[in-house]
Amino acid sequence: MRYHVLPARRGSFIEVLESRQLLSAAPLQSAIAIAPLLVVGPISAPTGANVTLHEQAGVSFTASLGTFVTLAPAKNLQAAINWGDGTASKGTLIPGGVVGLDELKFEVDGTHTYRKAGIFRIKVTVTEPGPTPTSVIRLIATLRDRAIVVAKPTLLDGTIDGTYSLAPTAVDIGAGYVFNGTGTAGDLGAVSAHAFVTLPGFIATGQATGTLTLTQVGPSASAVNNSVTLKLTGPTEAGFGAFPASLAYVITGGTGAFAGATGTGSIAVTLNSDMTFSFVITSALPPAV
Repeated sequence: MRYHVLPARRGSFIEVLESRQLLSAAPLQSAIAIAPLLVVGPISAPTGANVTLHEQAGVSFTASLGTFVTLAPAKNLQAAINWGDGTASKGTLIPGGVVGLDELKFEVDGTHTYRKAGIFRIKVTVTEPGPTPTSVIRLIATLRDRAIVVAKPTLLDGTIDGTYSLAPTAVDIGAGYVFNGTGTAGDLGAVSAHAFVTLPGFIATGQATGTLTLTQVGPSASAVNNSVTLKLTGPTEAGFGAFPASLAYVITGGTGAFAGATGTGSIAVTLNSDMTFSFVITSALPPAV
């Protein structure tokens, strides 16, 4: 077995298999046809690696995954992206111009959708294929990044109308309100609603607190119970203050298709003298990613 070392530029080298003695030439030809050789070409260190992406599950995005520098002419380069979630795709190479006497800079962009929340390791491999399918493939650059993917917030924008009643409550604790109604709530569609909110009394001072459960109903409902549970808070005064005109909410749980639901927002409250009410729900915008 003999190897021939070619002189390389900038301290790199390519080892080319010149000849190899085998019992038969046929196995060698077959092996080359199945798996072309991959060797490291004369490249400079990639720049812009270790990119961290902040994305939302279920939302498509296009992002830069870093840059690298290689020797001219750098023709027919290809970028393959392993997204770390069991899927892969081709990357788009964006020329960045000349950065040296004979060096060219490229940016690698990729488009993807993560289906689940989590932290994913991304690997980008840039290669230069040879002129034929059995030619040597040069490895030009490798970029290693990561994606931090959060769950997409559940949006509940809509209006709930119904009736309310006062629950028996000790005078020193405060007043309790029971709400039952129907309406629409964003991603859930048509819903029935049940809420219980307590206002502080002479002893139990502080904020109004409570829970609101929204359960999917109507044609959009499935055989599985789809619901979300919200924790409610609102500013009040001690000593049976007026019911707050606005409640803040945080989604604390969900069932069925909404298991693990997240989200925040506010509810504008209207209480009428005939014991009817209206909740206008406004979801907070998802955080920028």
